[in-house]
Amino acid sequence: MLKRIYILFAALVFSVNLAAQYNPNYRNVFWMHGLQGDANSMIALSDYFQAKYKINSFHPAYLTSRGIVYAGNQLNSFNFEQPNDFVVAHSMGGVVARQYDRQQAVSTSKFGGLITLNSPHQGAEFASSFDNGNIQQLFNITVANGLEGYNVMGLKVGEAQYHEAVLTQLGLLENYRDIRNNINIISGIASYFIGTPLVFLAANYLANLATTEAFQLAINSGIKANLQMAVGLASATVFGSLENPELYPNAKDDLKPNSIILNTLNQTPLPCPKIAIAGVEDYPAGIKFLGSTLSYMGQSNPGIGDIKDDVFLNFTKAIASDSRKCENRYYWLAIDWGWFGLYSHYREKSYAFARQARFWENGFEREYQKCLGSIYNTVETLTYYEWVWTCGGGGNGGEDDDWPAPSQPIVEKRAAETDPELTPDPNNGCWKRVSHSYTALVEHIRPNDGIVVEPSQKGLAGAILPQSIPQTNHEEAKRSVKVRDYLEFEVFDKSGFFKLERK
Repeated sequence: MLKRIYILFAALVFSVNLAAQYNPNYRNVFWMHGLQGDANSMIALSDYFQAKYKINSFHPAYLTSRGIVYAGNQLNSFNFEQPNDFVVAHSMGGVVARQYDRQQAVSTSKFGGLITLNSPHQGAEFASSFDNGNIQQLFNITVANGLEGYNVMGLKVGEAQYHEAVLTQLGLLENYRDIRNNINIISGIASYFIGTPLVFLAANYLANLATTEAFQLAINSGIKANLQMAVGLASATVFGSLENPELYPNAKDDLKPNSIILNTLNQTPLPCPKIAIAGVEDYPAGIKFLGSTLSYMGQSNPGIGDIKDDVFLNFTKAIASDSRKCENRYYWLAIDWGWFGLYSHYREKSYAFARQARFWENGFEREYQKCLGSIYNTVETLTYYEWVWTCGGGGNGGEDDDWPAPSQPIVEKRAAETDPELTPDPNNGCWKRVSHSYTALVEHIRPNDGIVVEPSQKGLAGAILPQSIPQTNHEEAKRSVKVRDYLEFEVFDKSGFFKLERK
């Protein structure tokens, strides 16, 4: 309730400020926020363009948790009376704007054009993932696979050097080192006065035990707590709690692909000029989107270009890097202590850290992409090349030898290159380069912004200039340099109805 009061108050204050600057000879542009946004969400873009073009900027605020129809009704307080007024809307705002226009079918209070940024015109599978179990599966797999090594780690990898990257990301590296150094100093002094090195060894063991268990507890509980918080916030706060469900459809249900409201909107063409702009983030799009969200939350008033997408990416890289160190450490412990019957003990720990590393290198993103509905498979004919010995007598087999096809599915097309272990002499007629073709299930990921796949963002029927902005995730879009430049130079400077007059 307090947040809603704040949003409405902010919208009122902003509207008052705009009223003082209003110029009746300028065009009116309405900047609409998306899911869980407010009147300030689009202010970075609007301030930039208001300084350059002859426009009056307005920032309608609406509640996002009660569904698209309710949000559309809230826009009735903003009169789109001029035929050249237009809306620039981010995310859910683009769908809400379409709903408002549909509701005003017999009214003259309609906007003249619409530009959408990263809007889920065909829905977002991410909204469905809270009900079909994909989000919960992401949480469960992260806890099981993403913490597998930490769950079995022991004193042999308790030193800071094995967790340097993670501790650095958490800002705890020096504290971790100081604790161990202080305990070692105290134990050294004690052993000097008591006269036995056993005191030092005992104290050093306790130092290892304390810091190792502290790190293990901190990293495990921290990841679990943040995941639980993220799932809880997204399902309850972002998509709205189930307040009066008989009156207000949950926004989560409205944003699912093929929801009743989206199907209705897609069957009702929007009778005005419109542009659908999509954001397409580089792999790993989900991790970069989460990082940009954390970057946004960590700043009070970020401007254009201030949102960084590497916050969470650096953390996942740190876990993967440190996991590889621990994997290597336990591997050599298994080799060194194998004679003492400890090979299997240390080798299993090495395997656990290897699986943990692979999860943070690629597994988390792949599970996240499942929540977006972005993964799909195609059956393709692939080709593999190899050099074969055709003269017999101990080469690597004849040309007609059976060649086993790889297990399916595979994730990437295999490169058609010479086997690096073979060094055939091209002048020797006994070596021959042979190709083998096979059918395989190849996995692909639809381009997306970390929340909405590209086809949905471009799914506004009749839209002109359907443009994809590279290296732009869902959170970045409303403060993106690339989006700003595209709007300025390709839309506002020369695009028909949306062309604006510079100051």
